Amino acid sequence: LQAGAVPNAAGSAYVEQGRTKILATVYGPRQAGERGQHGAEGVIFLDLNFAPFCSRYESKEENEKRMLLYSSILQRTLESV
Repeated sequence: LQAGAVPNAAGSAYVEQGRTKILATVYGPRQAGERGQHGAEGVIFLDLNFAPFCSRYESKEENEKRMLLYSSILQRTLESV
């Protein structure tokens, strides 16, 4: 685990386990566009990407489905806290 892997991010970490490598970055907080919509809860925007070589799926559609699945799982997990 290497904290502070991306210098211009508010927070970042790089993790390796076996052949899996993960780089996570956090930017913000930033002002919301219209505060009335979300109240005190806030909003999390997630941009999830996989390196092209890390997938067994060759079609772009399959990779997009995979990114949507992982994004929804992560969003539901974070919304519960």
